[in-house]
Amino acid sequence: MAKSNRIWVKHALGFVAIRPIDILYVKGHKYGSSLCFCDKFNFNKTRTILSKNTITLFEEELKIYGFIRCHRNYLVNSLIIDSYSSNESAVFLNENIKIPVSKRRKKYLVNQSKICSNENR
Repeated sequence: MAKSNRIWVKHALGFVAIRPIDILYVKGHKYGSSLCFCDKFNFNKTRTILSKNTITLFEEELKIYGFIRCHRNYLVNSLIIDSYSSNESAVFLNENIKIPVSKRRKKYLVNQSKICSNENR
């Protein structure tokens, strides 16, 4: 699959095109997923879209853009990880968004994203 500059996301009212580089993380739910993404002009402002697609579908589609499955319910954009805390078993995005990392996926996350654990966070 070739990279494109947008992906189409199915949600309650139809479809919306989103640039993968704007997506911070995807959170899986029982009946779909929610995509949290940043505003183009203000990284501190985030928006969320609820989708009927599963996190597994997003994982396959976003893998080529550097997204990593760090937890059963979370897929994170590895390009925007600020830090990793082994004490809290979490990655931090933009210093105020905390995403859990499962024990099983910790080693894979650290290897894939080329981050070092931050023991003092």
